[in-house]
Amino acid sequence: PKSPLLPLVLFRHAENAYFQMLAAEKIQDAGTRAKEVARLQDETAKRYQNVIEKFPEFQHVNLARYGLGMIHYKKGDFEKAQATLD
Repeated sequence: PKSPLLPLVLFRHAENAYFQMLAAEKIQDAGTRAKEVARLQDETAKRYQNVIEKFPEFQHVNLARYGLGMIHYKKGDFEKAQATLD
């Protein structure tokens, strides 16, 4: 928990969830796709938010904000997306 690498590990963990979400968007079955994408969007947003809150001085925090903003955008929550990306 006190490792200097913790921010990077948490960021990569969030990034992996984002890439899983992008892969889930290509699932053929619409019902399965919608359920899986929604689940992964929530998980990814939670992970990115964790990085942003705990490590605001982290070198890749802006990439975490961008990822979180894109999640809000894909969900159709444009106000949150704008606030995150501002």
